[in-house]
Amino acid sequence: MKSTTSIMGRKSTTTIMGRKSTTTIMGRKSTTTIMGRKSTTTIMGRKSTTSIMGRKSTTTIMGRKSTTSIMGRKSTTSIMGRKSTTSIMGRKSTTSIMGRKSTTSIMGRKSTTSIMGRKSTTSIMGRKSTTSIMGRKSTTSIMCRKSTTSIMGRRSTASIMGWKSTTSIMGRKSTTYIMGRKSTTSIMGRGLQPL
Repeated sequence: MKSTTSIMGRKSTTTIMGRKSTTTIMGRKSTTTIMGRKSTTTIMGRKSTTSIMGRKSTTTIMGRKSTTSIMGRKSTTSIMGRKSTTSIMGRKSTTSIMGRKSTTSIMGRKSTTSIMGRKSTTSIMGRKSTTSIMGRKSTTSIMCRKSTTSIMGRRSTASIMGWKSTTSIMGRKSTTYIMGRKSTTSIMGRGLQPL
């Protein structure tokens, strides 16, 4: 057994049964190795690293970075609202909390979202949906049905079960295909042409 102590609160080193403990009492560094497990702690809230039975955990308490690997699952988090990446059983999720980008891939399904109202793309079981929330473009393809909408009042195109409908909401032209029949309407009072 080896014990070294500095009473001025600076350094204490102890070796008991092959276990080593080093402590700096001024709140800076503590290192402990017990039965092959290593723990390093910086008490001032900066860094903590622990490896227990092959599991590694790294934490920065000042809100910057936390990395955990438990049984092949990896999670990386930046608490300041920048980036979070999680891989659990082959599922990957990446999130940027500041409202910029979120990407999730779960069982081959991919979803990408930009929360600032710009773009959202979802592919679920071969169905694709793209939305621009700022009122510009929305495209949806669900089971071979296609719908394209421009919310700013310019153009809407929908094809549902082979029916095609094109509408210009600004009051100019509307074209509809229903069961192979074509109907064109001019809402500004100019003409109505049913075919």
